[in-house]
Amino acid sequence: MRVQLFSSSEIELREVACARGGREVFRSVHVRLCPGGALVVRGSNGCGKTSLLRLFAGMLKPVRGEIRLDATACYLGHENALSRQSSARANLEFWTKFLDASRESLEEGIECFHLRSLLSAPVSSLSLGQCRRLALARLCLTPANLWLLDEPASGLDAQALESLGALMASHRESGGMVVAASHVPLPLKDAATLQLDESGYHCRQDELEPLI
Repeated sequence: MRVQLFSSSEIELREVACARGGREVFRSVHVRLCPGGALVVRGSNGCGKTSLLRLFAGMLKPVRGEIRLDATACYLGHENALSRQSSARANLEFWTKFLDASRESLEEGIECFHLRSLLSAPVSSLSLGQCRRLALARLCLTPANLWLLDEPASGLDAQALESLGALMASHRESGGMVVAASHVPLPLKDAATLQLDESGYHCRQDELEPLI
């Protein structure tokens, strides 16, 4: 597996509030994440987990508070962003060219998520888990040091989840950071947890102390 060392960087949200459709979904979020760190965002449906990831990615702006982002981000949403009419190989080739990645990185993604036997198949014929593995292989192609993952374990079997865990661990060992929204446990050792309240308005930050 390739090793890419990232320079010192960090991200911080200070007393951030976010609104969606004119409704405040959360407020008073304060998070600081340093190189090698990981944060798992939990909460009920509609509490703002995806919105928080999009704030990190710069896709949304907070209604209050400050965001400091000294990192390049890769956002992988809960939708896989795949062309269903194209083959798995064609999708990977597209993202390799789009991200200006190397053939070595492409092969790493194929091996990491056991995709070789699926390369000639159209995406429309793949299962939910196979599509998710194909989308996750994109992480091997990106040079970003901050990975923003929305329900990354959706549809994955035990083997694929283990592969994802190994990839995230390698990324963090190189100084990369991971922020993931998930309803299920993730293989992220020593990750802090940010729990958004069921009301969607407040957040509990007691487990974030190791990152501050």
